[in-house]
Amino acid sequence: MSEVTNISKRYIEVTIPIKQVEFSEILIAELSEIGYDSFAEYPDRLEAFIETNLFQIASLEEILKKYESVGIKEYSHILMEDKNWNEEWEKNFEPVVIENKLRIRATFHPADPTMEWEIVIDPKMSFGTGHHETTALVMANQTEMSFKGKTVLDVGCGTGILSVLASMKGAINIVAIDNNPWCIENTTENLSLNHISNCDIRFGTISETVSSDEKFDIILANITRNVVLTELPLYAACLNIGGILVLSGFFEHDLEEIFERTEPCGLIYQSRKNKNNWISPVFTKK
Repeated sequence: MSEVTNISKRYIEVTIPIKQVEFSEILIAELSEIGYDSFAEYPDRLEAFIETNLFQIASLEEILKKYESVGIKEYSHILMEDKNWNEEWEKNFEPVVIENKLRIRATFHPADPTMEWEIVIDPKMSFGTGHHETTALVMANQTEMSFKGKTVLDVGCGTGILSVLASMKGAINIVAIDNNPWCIENTTENLSLNHISNCDIRFGTISETVSSDEKFDIILANITRNVVLTELPLYAACLNIGGILVLSGFFEHDLEEIFERTEPCGLIYQSRKNKNNWISPVFTKK
């Protein structure tokens, strides 16, 4: 189960049967744009949650129509009963361990002193607990990288855990951006939980929040395929020569198209990590 938490208002639960689980992430990105703010992923379905006053059947069906060719066409929806969703989330959330070095846990889990790094989060409605492959892959890449004395840009920061790890590994200055108000609030809280004070959180897209004269040593961009393809020239423009770009949010079969965009930007492919068809490639700027 993915993140479903802190729901105090009345919500509609939309259930979408999915035959190919890799399309859940795409739908999450699309549904987020029309007001859905929390999701639960299962092998055979996606459950999406939206405030009752934001729910529009026409908008939902317009999105689902794009994916009829891959068998996504049906859905059901119900008005959710009132219950303590924080308590429900706590029953289902388990700590995540990455590369046997990094542990991500909630505030109600005990610490594990055997871990090299441990991040405490309260994910609320933001994406990025480390449970999903895209976040886990970026963080696996991070565990192998040097952040000491580096400047970092976290694009689409979600819960802020990529920024937290960057700071724990010695980054001197971090800029975390997201165009979702929930993520900005959640990142702020999670930075505080982990006693991180060197991160500047900005609301908006990279073109809205990062000035043309700002440069970074490392950029972490765990978003979606279409956003990555659109913003690659912007990442390259604000990356220092020799800087590192870590991407995720798309599948292995998308990599060739990514390569077509990175090479003209002067971004040289270095390595990749992959899991369950998801991929996180690493590039350097020449």
